[in-house]
Amino acid sequence: MKRLLTIVATALVLTGCTQHELLVPRAEVTFGPSTVSTKALINPWGAENGEISFPQTESFAVSAIVDDDPENFLMNNVLIENREGEWKAASENVYLWPEKGTVDFYAYYPYSAENARLQLVNETFRWNLSNVNLGSTIGDQIDPLVATTNDQIATEMPVVKMVFKHISSQVVVMARDATTRDELKGKIRLKEVKINGVSIKGDYLDGPEPGKGGEWTNQDHSTEFVLFQGNEYLTEDDRYLNIDQLSDDKENCALFVVVPTPLNTDVQTISVVYDIDEFTLNGQIYSARPDQKASVSLYDYNKNWEFKAGVRYVYHLGFSMNGANNEIRFEPVVSGWEQEDINNIVFDCFAGKY
Repeated sequence: MKRLLTIVATALVLTGCTQHELLVPRAEVTFGPSTVSTKALINPWGAENGEISFPQTESFAVSAIVDDDPENFLMNNVLIENREGEWKAASENVYLWPEKGTVDFYAYYPYSAENARLQLVNETFRWNLSNVNLGSTIGDQIDPLVATTNDQIATEMPVVKMVFKHISSQVVVMARDATTRDELKGKIRLKEVKINGVSIKGDYLDGPEPGKGGEWTNQDHSTEFVLFQGNEYLTEDDRYLNIDQLSDDKENCALFVVVPTPLNTDVQTISVVYDIDEFTLNGQIYSARPDQKASVSLYDYNKNWEFKAGVRYVYHLGFSMNGANNEIRFEPVVSGWEQEDINNIVFDCFAGKY
């Protein structure tokens, strides 16, 4: 195994000059990538558990190994981009299919990701991405993706289909007025929503199936995302948070990606700030209550108490005034006396008199 790892480390520094010895003319390697998300399209609402085309404005990296031989790298972290409608090497080097054998292809996105390398684990190559930083600014994060296509037959020279899989988790938050009593509706103004204690940094080792069963380590849990800051009345409609407004338009909502991680009871939380307007109930006037604060632990709501790779978590926050109708009230009555007849108490007026 140490010898194999040494060979891989050596192979990863090879240049395109040595690769042409493996090739024959007129069989350029091309790709047909699809993906569920990229930085250019991090909010793919049109594809629920499906595939969408990889945006032509993006690029990715590919390594390729011939016949499962760690010494036989056909491609080594080669930049792939769309060139006149075809996905192929961006450089002037032309990468051609070998005359025979099979080829395994390994891809990751974005190409600019630092410290991305293939690692041999139990005789299987997997992506190892160290020091991943997803970014802390909503709308300007990276959404790292991995793909593997094995056993492509060189003599058939197919277009290599690369299905990219998420290795991060996505978070979306919505909010509505959940009050059921008409005279209490429309009294809540949302001012702030944050998600606290999530991770955007860590190291990733892919699983045997790309994007599945991978392991994140060295995560931090210190990042805070502000999803809304403003002063907007909630309605019965469930609306998306969009930094300074609530919107029915999900395409531009304040979503973000985080590193998958187990959740802890008091670490990952949603915190909110809201105002309650003055209202009248049952003839009594209740004064306004500004800057009310509350928080909930994500641990209590996420299935299996974790963020999982490739899962979008949509949190629906309901704010309710129903509690105002739960004031402790009394209805006093006095029960009637229960009657018990006690008989046979007799005073013998003659006893002992004569």
